[in-house]
Amino acid sequence: MSKYYQTADDFYALVGELFKSIPDNPKVSGKLLSMRLVLRGVCEDPVAELTMDASDGKEIKIFLGPCDVKPTVEIIGNGDNYHLFWLGRKNLMLAITKGEVKAKGPYTALMKILPLLSPLFKTYQKIVEEKNPELLDTTKK
Repeated sequence: MSKYYQTADDFYALVGELFKSIPDNPKVSGKLLSMRLVLRGVCEDPVAELTMDASDGKEIKIFLGPCDVKPTVEIIGNGDNYHLFWLGRKNLMLAITKGEVKAKGPYTALMKILPLLSPLFKTYQKIVEEKNPELLDTTKK
């Protein structure tokens, strides 16, 4: 069981909120739109799924839960890895190398996406501070 998200609703309340903020973040959204890709995050514990669709290059659509949009890149991991990554405390490429997280799709696309996501770390931290501040202390878990 995830230390940070007990249910899919807990996951969506934090990571889902972060994904919903992406279209309004000009540091991230413009670059993602220019890449015209679909990023899917699959959480295995708790079971949850998020999709960011920028494939038309005009608008970013966010889906919380399963959807029929085919991802360009899919990242699969547990809730603990998602939480630590979005706080900026887990290196995703290292986690993939260690087998803690799986990735599907072209690694070149993944390598281009990752640097674009780092401005979202502060956004996620603010969301956690507002909704569940005790989750910022990852040393007690």
